[in-house]
Amino acid sequence: MSNIQQRNQNKENVLVNLPIIILGYIVNRVHDNIDRICLSLVCKRWFEERNKYLLFNTDTINLLENQNVSNRCHLKSYQYIYSKSLELKNDVTFYIGNKYFFSGKYDYYHDHLLSKEDSIQRNVSTIILDNIERMNLDFDLLKDAHIDADLLYKMISNSNVTKLYGCRTLKSKLPDQISDLSFYHRFNEQLTNESLPLNIKHIAMCRYYDKPIGLGVLPDGLESITFGYLYNLPIEKDTLPTSLKSLAINSESIKLLDSLPPNLEVLILSGGVPKPIDSNFLPITIRSLQYISVYWLPYLANLPNLTSILLFDILMPVVDCEFPPNLTDLVFASKYVISVPMPPLISHLNNFQLEVGPLPASVKHLILDNFQSIIPGSIPKSLESLELLNLYRQDKEIPIGLIPDTLRSLKLEYSEEIISSIPRTLTNIILKETEKHYECHIRKLDHHYLMFEINKREEVIGEGEASSFSLMITEL
Repeated sequence: MSNIQQRNQNKENVLVNLPIIILGYIVNRVHDNIDRICLSLVCKRWFEERNKYLLFNTDTINLLENQNVSNRCHLKSYQYIYSKSLELKNDVTFYIGNKYFFSGKYDYYHDHLLSKEDSIQRNVSTIILDNIERMNLDFDLLKDAHIDADLLYKMISNSNVTKLYGCRTLKSKLPDQISDLSFYHRFNEQLTNESLPLNIKHIAMCRYYDKPIGLGVLPDGLESITFGYLYNLPIEKDTLPTSLKSLAINSESIKLLDSLPPNLEVLILSGGVPKPIDSNFLPITIRSLQYISVYWLPYLANLPNLTSILLFDILMPVVDCEFPPNLTDLVFASKYVISVPMPPLISHLNNFQLEVGPLPASVKHLILDNFQSIIPGSIPKSLESLELLNLYRQDKEIPIGLIPDTLRSLKLEYSEEIISSIPRTLTNIILKETEKHYECHIRKLDHHYLMFEINKREEVIGEGEASSFSLMITEL
């Protein structure tokens, strides 16, 4: 077939001629920016019309340090898109407090004091208040930021903010638009039926909160609540609303509950290894159980929607009971002796440390805490992504044959010994951030070019710590 015939055939190809609105819909569901760029390189038309449908995911690009487009995006063909993506970012995070003690990500910040002349920009959806636990020392930098709750809540009511983290007080009425709420580490006010916003969906209590929660305090419509791991008070029947889908609670408190909400999907336990439960205690809607003991396994066989489990035990018990049949995600948070087969549908396996022979062909994503415990040849060729943990404890090279040559994506910390022994067939490598290295995402485009996405966390003079983002392509 001649080049002209091939070009004519491409012009009639359904994928090549997808409408711009559909291309934009597809791009918005791709998380990694490297993947978004690669998608735009699929064909000549998609590349030439990239400005019409392509935007970068700005979740990892903050506005504070990324306004200089030419210094951050070294791909000239995508600099307009980069600039436009920042301009249109509408889920901006606003931090109020002492920036020198905050390691999270934010786009804007304000110092300790707010004035009546201040306002919240229309693109801000999240406010984070200074919530750092400090030593009781009389230094200005170590003092908690003073927050005028009345003024702040009035400003929020005139904004598009829906998420407030580090809330200091509910003595002033929070605007009803708040859907996500977490509390300051010293918060310990008694909650009443009038305390919470009408549209609240997600609540995270602070670790030290120790007040009982009465009937009617948690409103209908609440979808998730996280209790502090020290909270061990009895919770009366019907206190948790039937709308609740996710519950994080101390393992001692779970024993004091008569029943769980009928629509609960996620249960997360904390504060030690929980005792085994009654087989009728968990609703059939449960999808995910986290930090449960291996001794719960015999009671889980009749939960048809259960697909995800995180196991945690103090000692190293033997897993001699079959896993629930529909499991797709399995995490081992401690060491186990496994004497039963892996679940047949398992696709995500995390922190697997033991020698159990070949893994099921269904495993697509694997996280290893100790690759030296895995026998070469036991990882299936169907594996799509592999993450290696704690490489600082493993100075040896990766054994030949451990990583199948069909693997395409590898995530790990930088190590000269490990890097030199990884297969050359990989097309995607993610180097995690360490004290000495930035986070770096490397994509092999072909036999000649590599694309880099670098995320830096660095000290900025006069600004505290900020994150920055860079894109570039280099020739092999």
